[in-house]
This record gives sequence, structure tokens and C-alpha cells, in this order.
Amino acid sequence: MKKTLHKLLLLWCLLDASVLIAAETTEQLASIWDSIQDSPFHFSGFASLVAGYGDDRLPYDFNSKKEQVNYRSQPTIKPDSRIGIQADWQINEKLSTTAQLLARASDDMKPKFSWAFLGYQATDQIKLRLGRMRYPLYFYSDYEDVGYAYPWITPPREAYFVFVEDLDAINILYQFNTQNIDHQIEAYYGQSRNTIDFQDALVKIYDNWGVIWLPQWQWLSFRL
Repeated sequence: MKKTLHKLLLLWCLLDASVLIAAETTEQLASIWDSIQDSPFHFSGFASLVAGYGDDRLPYDFNSKKEQVNYRSQPTIKPDSRIGIQADWQINEKLSTTAQLLARASDDMKPKFSWAFLGYQATDQIKLRLGRMRYPLYFYSDYEDVGYAYPWITPPREAYFVFVEDLDAINILYQFNTQNIDHQIEAYYGQSRNTIDFQDALVKIYDNWGVIWLPQWQWLSFRL
């Protein structure tokens, strides 16, 4: 009887100690998480592992960029697999910086800066950015490499071919409201250092500028 009581007492002490350790560990993890949330540094990333194959008989041979790989009769992960790492630093209430390294399987996983810019929140409605950004040619250009905006196997790049992907520029965003409609006006000016082999000619694009107007009402949006 005494041995049984001793065993029960020992078990109770062990359980009590385990609960205390677990509570202390949880509190420490919560404290660490709070410090991370309050930190001016934030790190994030994404990765896509996409495998597929295509029909060699289809005329997808045109390829303006030598490093890009199309799907062929043998399965491959090269055309759409990639990994990205991003760092954001909130320097103060108005000033921030963002840098993103991107490595594509089509480029033998050689990393390059697809984002590297300094942001300045001049007012609640106006933000300026200076540095390297994605070329704002279409609505989801900011999310193209992340992949979740396109969860299916995409068609060959020739289906939506563009000359440039990134732009070293100054960018101004202005947001305002008129009744129930939200507006965003974006203006940019800069240059791209991409070189492209296009039908036996070397093309370099320097001066780039544009203005984009994006009105949105509830779920309906337009882009001009």
C-alpha cells in the first residue's frame, strides 16, 4: 500500500513539474513571438516546386530568353520552380526598405535581386519608392513569382511574353476615395538593364515611364 502511495505521489510530482515546464515554455514562446512582432525587421519567403511535361510536337520553340525552359515530353521542374526570400526593415514611421532574392530553376538557381527599394510614406495617401521593382505591366505582377495567384500549370511564357521583368525606377503611389470607390494612381519612371536575344537582334530597354489608374468598388475593379 505504501509503495502504491509513493508511486502515485511521484507521478503527481512529475505531472505537476511537466505542467509548470510547459506553462513556462509557452510563456517564453509567447514573449519571443511578441518581440518578433515588435521588431522592425521582418523576414518572409515562398517556394514553388512545379513538375510537368508537354508535347514536343507543339510549336513552342520560340524562346527570347536563352535560360528559360519549356515543358517537353520528359517531366521537368525547371520552367516554373523557384524560391524567394524577402527582408523588410521599417526604419522609422515613414521610411522602410525591402529586398527580395529570387532563384529560379530555369536559371540554375542563381539568385538575383528582384526587389530592392527604399520606401517613403510621405502622407497617408502618398508613398514613394526608389530602387528595383517589378515592372507594373499587369494586375498581379507583384505576385507572379509567389505563385499562389496562378495555382495551375501556366501556358508557355510566349502566351504572355513581355520584354522586361524588373525596373530600376522611382515610383509614386497615390490613394484616395470618392464616395464608395477606392482609387489608386501609380506613376513610374526608370530603366531596365535586361538584355534580350530577339530574332537575332540584341534589345536593350532604357527609358520607361507610365501612369496607372486603378479604381475599385467592392469586388469590382478596373485598370487603365
